[in-house]
Amino acid sequence: MPGSSLYASALAGWRTGLLATFSWIALGIESIIHPQQNNIRDLYWMIPFTLTALTFVYLHRLQRSATFLTEQIAFYALMGSMALVWLGNVGLLTDQPLLTIFSFPYGPLLWISALIGYGVVTLKINRLPRYVGWTLILLEPVSLLCGLALSPVAPLLDRGAYSAGVEKGMAVFLVAWGIRSLTRRIN
Repeated sequence: MPGSSLYASALAGWRTGLLATFSWIALGIESIIHPQQNNIRDLYWMIPFTLTALTFVYLHRLQRSATFLTEQIAFYALMGSMALVWLGNVGLLTDQPLLTIFSFPYGPLLWISALIGYGVVTLKINRLPRYVGWTLILLEPVSLLCGLALSPVAPLLDRGAYSAGVEKGMAVFLVAWGIRSLTRRIN
């Protein structure tokens, strides 16, 4: 039965990753089409971010191992950093300065570090295609570059603008595609 459990996790990870992909891309395109600050996007941002976290939960289920403790540590660091970023966004929405520090700068710095760590561990485990690990490592740095590249069209703002969501959507799609590749091997 472990095979069927892995298959169910891979299928759920693929589907959740697709939902995250479309949510990120929709948020990014809307931010590019309407480049002015719109703070309601901070609320909408929580949808793809939460779906991305769930995709990472399925990724963890597929590659965790009792003999590879580093994966579990890296995964919990990733989830902890994502929880802090999520709380930071709650701080933005509710105007709570104590929480907004996790929206920027501390939350994203922790998240970038955790993504890089989890990507390295994913590469070492070598259960998924290598591009999954590299995508995790490069997800946020490339997102920052994407935001800068789009800044002539969609200016960088303190909040309420997520043009780089397009890149995040493509990155999450690559992770989801890697998860999907396991469904063929498991089934």
